Amino acid sequence: ATLRGLTLRGGGSDLPAVQVGQGRLQLTDCDVVGQGIVAVHVPGGQFELRDCRISNPAGAGFLIEKNATGEVVRTTVRDVDSAAIVITGGADPVFRDCTLADVRGAGVLVTNGGRGAVEACDISAVEGPAVAVEENGAVRVVRTIVHDTSGAGVFVTGGSPTFEECELRAVGGHGVVLSGTADPVLTRCRVSG
Repeated sequence: ATLRGLTLRGGGSDLPAVQVGQGRLQLTDCDVVGQGIVAVHVPGGQFELRDCRISNPAGAGFLIEKNATGEVVRTTVRDVDSAAIVITGGADPVFRDCTLADVRGAGVLVTNGGRGAVEACDISAVEGPAVAVEENGAVRVVRTIVHDTSGAGVFVTGGSPTFEECELRAVGGHGVVLSGTADPVLTRCRVSG
């Protein structure tokens, strides 16, 4: 299915505004306004979002799980009450040239074997960690800027994420926090302020 230029509004305490369980969904130039647990839930299948705007003042922005794959390009995730992006259960999405802002939880949370990539994104105004990785998470974060957040820049308690050519500046907490079984690789990254 392909949706273009639409506003999708809805969800509830156990229902997302948009859900992809099987097949393939493409959203282009759409607004998704969640009103519950998550705005976009992908427990299976494939998805592609381009030039979209995602918000959810009552819950999370994206929940991608169970080996789902997809690509999110030039999309803004703003005004979410918990995590902007959650990748779990072996899911392997790519977020490219995206903006995450005004997030009251983590910017990106990768857990329980989640993988994926965050490429050339801008993450700001996040109350929790900008990027959090736990429980065998293996996300790849490349050329991403984290700035003007109140939480930590990177918080890894488990897994083996990689960070390449990233910049962390003006974060309220520590730039990088490692604990537990964390095994990250940081290459050509800059932490300042």
